[in-house]
Amino acid sequence: MEKGIPQILNEVAILSWKNRGLMHIEREEWRQAVLCFEQALYESPEDSYIWGEKGKALVLLQSYYNALVCFNNAIRINSRDSELWYNRGVCLAQIERYDEAVNSFDQALAINPTDNSSLFNKALCLTGLSRYEEALSVFDYLIRLSPEDPSIWEKKGDILMELNRTIEAMQSFEASVMLNPRNTRAMLKKANLLFRYNRFEDAIKSYEKVIEIEPLNGVAYKNIAICLSRTGDESRAKDMMLKAKILLREIDQ
Repeated sequence: MEKGIPQILNEVAILSWKNRGLMHIEREEWRQAVLCFEQALYESPEDSYIWGEKGKALVLLQSYYNALVCFNNAIRINSRDSELWYNRGVCLAQIERYDEAVNSFDQALAINPTDNSSLFNKALCLTGLSRYEEALSVFDYLIRLSPEDPSIWEKKGDILMELNRTIEAMQSFEASVMLNPRNTRAMLKKANLLFRYNRFEDAIKSYEKVIEIEPLNGVAYKNIAICLSRTGDESRAKDMMLKAKILLREIDQ
């Protein structure tokens, strides 16, 4: 059956509002995007894609509960879209409803078992629930899928720290830095572990690498000062602590 003119005009209007919404998202104009998607949904209330895009724009506006309504509507219409389940999980994680978020990521993974983003965020939510062993299993699986991703190695190190498996944690932080030599977060974590084991000279070298990349990192200067003090070099320790205080004061202001 051929489409009538009113139906064609309706479809054109829906497409126009949807495309305008997507254009506003590209321009990071989230509120305008939401308004356009609302117009599109007025014409086509059973379009799961538009519900999902409106939800994503609301997440970017930090309107998480309204976004959740959108994702729930989208999934009601199309429960086989793994991206909708993933975005719902991200939204739930933002409001710290970690159990529900894990369930959403599991639904996404049931559709797409090797989706790194769902696995990564599931592991983060398990961490938020203090289910560290489960989180570690997910990160180990992620490493098998993407062994050259430095963020996975770093997060695995964080979990191992929670489990007090500090030697393995240091190895994970080292792997992260090898894969991304500018990952100062992992460098600091490694240096802090070296400090814990009284390996002050090695810790100082790690903190100095952080400063090479981030010359205004007051925390690194402060920790070097503490290490120098522990090794008896009080003169250099005072100089480093003065730099740290200046930098940290500037950050606070």
